[in-house]
Amino acid sequence: MRNKWMVWGSLLSVFLLIVALYHLHITNNPVVTIQNKGDIAGKNMTVHLEKGPYWYHEIFYVAKLSPQFAIWFEDLEGNYIGTFYVTGKFYQWTQEAINKAPNRIEALPVWWHKQNKAPLTDTITAATPKQRLYLDNKITDVPSKFIVKMEINNSFDYNAHYTIDGVNGSIIAAIGGQPAIIYSAVVDLNAVQKEYKLYISGQSSYDGHNGEISPNIDNLTTAREIVNRIILNIN
Repeated sequence: MRNKWMVWGSLLSVFLLIVALYHLHITNNPVVTIQNKGDIAGKNMTVHLEKGPYWYHEIFYVAKLSPQFAIWFEDLEGNYIGTFYVTGKFYQWTQEAINKAPNRIEALPVWWHKQNKAPLTDTITAATPKQRLYLDNKITDVPSKFIVKMEINNSFDYNAHYTIDGVNGSIIAAIGGQPAIIYSAVVDLNAVQKEYKLYISGQSSYDGHNGEISPNIDNLTTAREIVNRIILNIN
């Protein structure tokens, strides 16, 4: 009983924060375009992310949440190379978590554990877009073949398996709802192919205790429909 009241107390606190910061989570513009090319030499990469039917998630019919997500690079062995984009709110959470207990890391635990508090001074950050997002930037210092991954999550998106009571009594899981979902694609800079579609490759841990990816997504429902498609172009 005590744990259940703790869960409800935590949910209420987070809910009040959501209402207070509601307009910070959702931009006023339907399309967000970010360009940060500068004079950096290298290939140009554009990511087009198109929202799905569950891009927004309603909380108690009062506020709408839009997702937090990150896009990063790994080599073919799975070693972290660098971050291409992370939503501004989650970036703020990661900065607050440095040198103290993590705050809301369970929202994007795969990226969090991969980047391991690496400097993010060149990372593109912005508010979560309302409909579509175009990221246009130079990429450097990557091998000819590498992996692009995106992790995305909506909080409080409960279903029959990930309920408001949490998983295994976890308060964090009760706040988070369904775990983050991961998309990926292998890019070959020497190939003729210039366009790549990112496909679902698994889900994160439900409470963020590790950065592992589980290929079993059988218990995910609306989390699979946060985005319709993610297209990457290299030129």
